[in-house]
Amino acid sequence: MNGLIELLNRAAEAWWPQVLHATWQCSLLAGVILGALRLGRRWPAQMRYALGLLALVKFIVPASFSTPMGLFSMPGPTFDPSVWSAHSPLAGEFGGNWAAGPSAWALGPLNWQAWLMVLHVMGAIAVGALMAVHASAIARLARNAESVTTGPLWSQFRQTLGRVGLRGRVRLLVSARAVTPMAIGTLRRT
Repeated sequence: MNGLIELLNRAAEAWWPQVLHATWQCSLLAGVILGALRLGRRWPAQMRYALGLLALVKFIVPASFSTPMGLFSMPGPTFDPSVWSAHSPLAGEFGGNWAAGPSAWALGPLNWQAWLMVLHVMGAIAVGALMAVHASAIARLARNAESVTTGPLWSQFRQTLGRVGLRGRVRLLVSARAVTPMAIGTLRRT
């Protein structure tokens, strides 16, 4: 059990600076993009959408992936190789040539960073599960919907696509279960 606590504490020591840098970088970028979107309310929908995607890309790119000359060039956290060396307390727990006895590395409870990391991981898993449930429900709704390709609704839909500047194939589905209009799909726009 002490090996697991040590592993979590050490992982949290590497995790914390990464989260700190990612948080301020993403917050700054989100603020700039929200300001730009507020000023550019009359910009084409594709331009506003592209700005939103730029923010999402930054949210998934770790802070340490910044370029030396880039906007976010603050160096990320450094990796301490001693965490995984053969002389680490973890080496005896997870394989390696650790010579000291277990009493040399008796550990206390989790540190505050480890608790935050565990909460963060649990929250990410919960949000991922919720997103999977919603994506499944939307896919089921689309499978059971009726495709519209003719008639007055189709004509109005095509006019709307032209007004917002969307080109290419976009499906129009109608479902009695849908309570509001929605846009779904990345590759198969609906």
